[in-house]
Amino acid sequence: MKHSKLWTLHLLCGLILLFVMALHMGTFHLDRFLKWYDLPLSYESVMARGKQLAYLLIYLPALAAGLYHGFYGLNRIAAELGMGERAEKAVSTLLIVSGVAIFVFGAYVTIKTFVLGCPA
Repeated sequence: MKHSKLWTLHLLCGLILLFVMALHMGTFHLDRFLKWYDLPLSYESVMARGKQLAYLLIYLPALAAGLYHGFYGLNRIAAELGMGERAEKAVSTLLIVSGVAIFVFGAYVTIKTFVLGCPA
């Protein structure tokens, strides 16, 4: 039961990533072809967008969804390798600690950019 809930969350995060990455690709990489709008990519423009609440509200959930989706996938791959229970638990712990650390750092940079308008 536990893994079915985690797997459902994994799929939900995948859907969130599909939406966010499509938005990202269309906005930042395919703008010349899609002609949505011209978005400058200079340092000053990126920092100015970082101060917008909409970007904060997109970046943090996207970061969380991406990390969960990736690290849960790695955890399931590791579990299928047939290692012992202790090794599987150690890998799971390492992935959780790594994922949380990366999220904390990413959230710190995102929030600091939003509040101060400057990188960490």
